[in-house]
Amino acid sequence: MSRKTAYLIIDSFSFWLSFAVLALWRWQIYPGSELFAKHLLPFLLIFVLTIFIFYSMGLYENLSNSDWLVSGSIGLMVSFLTATAFFYFYSRFNPMITPRGSLVLFWLIFCFFSFNLRALVESLVYKKTKQIIGLIKNPKNSLIINSLNQASQLYQFSILEIPETFLENQNSLEEMTKNQSIKTIIGFSEALSLSQLKSLSNLNLEFYSLGAFFEQKLKKLNLEIAEKTWLLSSIRKQPLIREITERGLALALILIALPVWLAIILLGKVFSPGPIFFKQKRIGKNGKIFQLYKFRTMVKDAEKAGAQWAKTDDPRITSWGKIIRQTHLDELPQLINIFKGEMSFIGPRPERPEFVKELEEKIQFYSLRHLIKPGLTGWAQINYPYGASIEDAKNKLEFDLFYLKNRSLFLDLKILIKTFRFLFINLSRA
Repeated sequence: MSRKTAYLIIDSFSFWLSFAVLALWRWQIYPGSELFAKHLLPFLLIFVLTIFIFYSMGLYENLSNSDWLVSGSIGLMVSFLTATAFFYFYSRFNPMITPRGSLVLFWLIFCFFSFNLRALVESLVYKKTKQIIGLIKNPKNSLIINSLNQASQLYQFSILEIPETFLENQNSLEEMTKNQSIKTIIGFSEALSLSQLKSLSNLNLEFYSLGAFFEQKLKKLNLEIAEKTWLLSSIRKQPLIREITERGLALALILIALPVWLAIILLGKVFSPGPIFFKQKRIGKNGKIFQLYKFRTMVKDAEKAGAQWAKTDDPRITSWGKIIRQTHLDELPQLINIFKGEMSFIGPRPERPEFVKELEEKIQFYSLRHLIKPGLTGWAQINYPYGASIEDAKNKLEFDLFYLKNRSLFLDLKILIKTFRFLFINLSRA
């Protein structure tokens, strides 16, 4: 059983066990009663939302202990706040359903069962396991072995190359996959014979083409094997209603966050004399240049020697700038760009014209990221660490192109929730 399936079962069991404990102990209602049935439906909706939030937070992935603890805490907090808001409005239509204080008890019980059962299963079953992916060894597949090895460090799997000759002998391949605990094999040639296909179909294994493995399992595209027609076949266009909604939401957030803006402006004047706002040319949709707004975090005239990549510990960043960068509050003025229709909440991060020209020359498909509006956050930002090089730009593009092909409301919600997780993890490490 996969880790994802095991954790899904654990969370489902913990949720409904907590519901049963609460129903019997706190409310004194029993299965089969009318009141029990009336409580069951709203909690079923909360259950679905909780599983989605946990999935978006990465709680069904192979996380490190620290990331797992932070993500789990955030996931529980978001789920609790969601449930509280839901029942606040739900009780207006059905006064008999008013958990209120019982919700706190419910989430404490759920937290106890879920965290402890996960820790128990992790220590007994998965602690020392690492998925092994079989890669058919041939000249074509050797071109992407470096990309796979890089991905293996992020996704906690290892690559074992399998000679093509093993495809001729089902017994040899079956014995190898059993001995090495291989469940997935990738990189088959399209020239497989009918007899080979029949033999392989008898094995209890997952088979993926290289492109499908990157897209379905690693949630990115690989530029070495991507084909233009395959890439362009499903790039999604943004509906008009989304743009109207985003611009309205941006205006609302600007008004709500005004006290924060004023505090940053006043403190910025005290601790970092000079201009409060920072404007910089960026490339938007269809290559159109626009002015991106941020709160200034660097010293004045930081680029008098010319444009340069920003670094993680950039000496040009002021002490005050480090604080608002760590909290990402320097990004707040980009709500103005969203309101103006130059950016979206979610999309590839806008790059500078000085760098785009070079990147388009050195990285194929790079210009495709400009088919949609740039975003305040994006799939690349939550899946790839901070980078400042051609190679980093290439790796981020693979995630950006995955978003272009697969963007949907579901993926956007997942990115938003993971963005909050990303922010909390960064803060916890500060």
